[in-house]
Amino acid sequence: MSISANVLSIGSPQSQVHPPSVHEQRITLRNLQPVTDPQEYARDGYVFVLNELFTLSNGGSASFAIRTGPHGAQFQFYEIDVDSSNVYAELIEGATYGTGGTVLAYNLNRNASDSYDSVLTAASNVTGGTVISAEYVPASNQGGGQFSTLKVHTLEPSTEYAMTFTDAGGNGTEVHFQLGFSEQYNGDNDIWVNFGTASVDNGFRLKPQESIQFDVSPLDDLVAFSSQPTKLNVLRQVVE
Repeated sequence: MSISANVLSIGSPQSQVHPPSVHEQRITLRNLQPVTDPQEYARDGYVFVLNELFTLSNGGSASFAIRTGPHGAQFQFYEIDVDSSNVYAELIEGATYGTGGTVLAYNLNRNASDSYDSVLTAASNVTGGTVISAEYVPASNQGGGQFSTLKVHTLEPSTEYAMTFTDAGGNGTEVHFQLGFSEQYNGDNDIWVNFGTASVDNGFRLKPQESIQFDVSPLDDLVAFSSQPTKLNVLRQVVE
């Protein structure tokens, strides 16, 4: 009995998973992309975090912007800490704004790359767009407030988003904002497997951490496709 195994990086265009062979073989495929748990994403080097500390004047506001890359982005978690006044925060899709200085984010896995496709900046004069999410963080001169959540927001590719923070209590306050986001997430890292040609909706769909086993005949040419680079574990066993 002959057994071999390897890990392939599947992306676009499609990749050959198993070429025609002189033997019938039993193939086991497993999508190695982590599931949506932010902790697993972070351990695998897919989560970036930004931290911003800023001051809101009485009734004032501050804004940041994210222009997503060609595969979009997904908020995995975020936290808003305020010192002495109520703060109203909005996420606005399709906004227009003036750009300021670059805002940096870092990979939570320090063994992985800090490179990401999105562009993060300070923003000013935010207008237009659609408010798709909002949070209210209560606080006063007598005590601060905090809001944290694992609420997932999946953002569209190549789209402008503004994040605005407004002093709604009239006292002015310091604000700390932390955002964890990923550019690889379930959906874009599904693997499509087929004979001859594979693409989105063309073939068998392997979601992250899913596996499949089947026999292939000697002349079968097995290929796979994914919208983003995704690891595929391939186990081959000659059927005798």
